[in-house]
Amino acid sequence: MSIEIASQMTHCTTSASLWKSISEFVGANTSSQITFLKGEFHRLKKGLLKMRDYLSKVKSISDNLNLAGSPLSLIDLVTQTLAGLDTEYTQIVVILSEKENLYRADL
Repeated sequence: MSIEIASQMTHCTTSASLWKSISEFVGANTSSQITFLKGEFHRLKKGLLKMRDYLSKVKSISDNLNLAGSPLSLIDLVTQTLAGLDTEYTQIVVILSEKENLYRADL
């Protein structure tokens, strides 16, 4: 346990109260982290990024949300990834949007 977290737990007098406080502390951090990551994901645009870098950022945010206990659904991942592309990718967006069985690998 880091000193920062330990200093937040000095009020605990039993192992049960310590465990409860740690769980609440971590849960609060996880909740704010999920909110932050979802905001980043929805604001993400390809812009001047190379496609490889854009998709790498999408994957990183998706992986971090999964680790935080809030995985993205496939439809959310695909929809937002395609929405972040520029107009030069319109043809690809249309093709992928019309596929019935779309997989992460298709992106």
